[in-house]
Amino acid sequence: MDLYTGIKSASVYRGGAEIVRRGTADLEAGTQTLYVHGISQSSQIDTARLFCQEGLSCSDLRFVDRFGGEEDPKVTELREKIAALEKHIEVRELQVKLWKDNGNFSSRDQQPAAEVQEYIEKLAERLESLNKDILDTKKKIEGLNKQIEELQKDGSQPVLAAEVTAEKTGRFTFELRYFENGAWWRPVYEIHSDGEAPLAMRMRANIRQNTYEDWEGIELSLLTGSPNAAGTIPVLRPLYLDIRQPVQLRRSNSMMGGAMMKAAGARADAMVMEEAAFDAAEAPMMFMATAQAQVEQGETATEYKLPGGRDVQKGGDGTVADIQVYTIPAEYRVASVPRLEQSAWLVAAVKPADLPITSAVETAVYYKNSYIGKITLDPDLTKDEAEITLGKAERVYVSFKEVSRKTSTAILKGLAVVDYVYEITLRNESGRDISLSVKDQVPISENKDITVEQLEISGAEKDEETGILTWRSKLEAGKTASYTIRYKVSRPKDKTINEIRR
Repeated sequence: MDLYTGIKSASVYRGGAEIVRRGTADLEAGTQTLYVHGISQSSQIDTARLFCQEGLSCSDLRFVDRFGGEEDPKVTELREKIAALEKHIEVRELQVKLWKDNGNFSSRDQQPAAEVQEYIEKLAERLESLNKDILDTKKKIEGLNKQIEELQKDGSQPVLAAEVTAEKTGRFTFELRYFENGAWWRPVYEIHSDGEAPLAMRMRANIRQNTYEDWEGIELSLLTGSPNAAGTIPVLRPLYLDIRQPVQLRRSNSMMGGAMMKAAGARADAMVMEEAAFDAAEAPMMFMATAQAQVEQGETATEYKLPGGRDVQKGGDGTVADIQVYTIPAEYRVASVPRLEQSAWLVAAVKPADLPITSAVETAVYYKNSYIGKITLDPDLTKDEAEITLGKAERVYVSFKEVSRKTSTAILKGLAVVDYVYEITLRNESGRDISLSVKDQVPISENKDITVEQLEISGAEKDEETGILTWRSKLEAGKTASYTIRYKVSRPKDKTINEIRR
């Protein structure tokens, strides 16, 4: 007895899924072998379990070759039907040829005119009917070939056999449960802002599966935990300290090591210098979101139950589902670092503790429903805030210029002294008042022979460890803000200063 099952539900983890399939079978009273179909080759077959209604008992679960290496009888039956239909097409094609050949009266002078006229009048109708029959039959063959394809696909999958004993004859429902490796999901984050209200942080899920069949209209849940319950708590081993013995290296090895370190550093610098290219996408008139998931917090995992039946096609880019939307309080400001780029950006400053994430994630950013780009959002609780860039503030104009650089010499001390003066100017043409956050710096000396004397920072907040200057203020529409930075750097006059940013 064959039991063909269809997917009822799937609980998808970040890697793998718990699958529940359901099917019915008509059983006779007594014991019989039930062949259960539906498990995929990508599943963990040792996790397969069979559930049934009361009145049944099950024993001797095993995986078998259903037809012992022979072709499925259903496939053989379908092939016989196809062969019969192909013969039918041959007959119809022969009839078409005969009707066309008999319609040539050029070699038959004695054919009555009435018969010729009747034949000609019926020819088009007969040919149309025969050709339609041929096309319909070909469509039937195409459908049967698809059935064979599905049966062969199913026949290549594992088959679970069970000895089932029924107390009485009847139709019984079975559930097949197993763990599937070929399915997974990953979170997709979006931030939406209008520049005034709190941020809306949308958590979505991209769900994919690579089993042998499409999932159609199934109950779908997403879980954050890992199914690897067999994992063990790590064992902390003793930590011993000893004096490191110096290792003598040949010069060539040392040089090679230095070259490798430089190459690695160059690769790291190249990675740091890479910038994401942001695409702009025109927003629709109204954002259409699907219903959010029902959230259930467990001790080891959070479960998101998606509403309604869901389709997940095999292969491809998967399907996207909305999970939750979080409201994040935000302070909006215009930020600028004029020394590095004479531009301004609109940013939303949020508290890391308000973010619904526990590690850094890539997040798409939308400002007034227009796609801005992607950022890495880091919930670093050691920082007071995280800044989310919403795009350039095109109507805020920024200027940074070196006003003067004067070098003098302290002869008695043998020092060269350079006096630097810089000026930053911002003008607000946005048409509304804005909050400003402007950053610059005073250099930090890491050498006792170099001294830095701060002379003017226009009231900026200074981080003494890094030398970073920050100005925070309100800038009215149409107004200008200016800041002056002045400092002196003294060095031995026979030495050159090397500037390093890190």
